[in-house]
Amino acid sequence: TIGMGTYVDPTPGVGCGGAANQRALESPFHKELVTKISLGFGPEKEQEMEYLLYKALPIQVAIIRATTADSSGNLSFEHESLLCDQRIIATAARNSGGVVLAQVERLAALRSLPSRSVGVPGAMV
Repeated sequence: TIGMGTYVDPTPGVGCGGAANQRALESPFHKELVTKISLGFGPEKEQEMEYLLYKALPIQVAIIRATTADSSGNLSFEHESLLCDQRIIATAARNSGGVVLAQVERLAALRSLPSRSVGVPGAMV
């Protein structure tokens, strides 16, 4: 299991729950970030395994760069040097209740972007 017995392990005397310093240990969020859980498995759930549960942090703002945006918010990336996680970042922010800000080079008319060139749909922005 990932993190068991390392500095991320919240067990007293084993690790520090991932805290880098004393101030982080005293933070009210420290105990919420990594917790140890036990899950039973087998036909009667007679065997238990311990795992570390890492809490997902909410993403409040995502800032992405695109080449073109139409008035619906659809983004295309035809002149960007790197096409990687723009859609994933936008989805994570929207699913967390956050907002997505896009810096674009130019604006296009409504529905003028070909659907195959849209990298991030307007519903995410």
